[in-house]
Amino acid sequence: MNFKYIRELFKQHGALKKVRLPKKVNSQNHRGFGFVEFTNPEQAHQAFKSLQHTHLYGRKIVIQWS
Repeated sequence: MNFKYIRELFKQHGALKKVRLPKKVNSQNHRGFGFVEFTNPEQAHQAFKSLQHTHLYGRKIVIQWS
């Protein structure tokens, strides 16, 4: 999954503060999860509700609040 696509998907719901997709040790591959941080908690909540059952390029996005 590409950083750019995740950013584009979530920024539709508000201003983003940070997007992180951790990589595997000694590899350029992502570990399969990431973190999206919004500047506004209400926008984060709206994105959480709206994107819970979303698919991106054939893969289901599982969203958890942290």
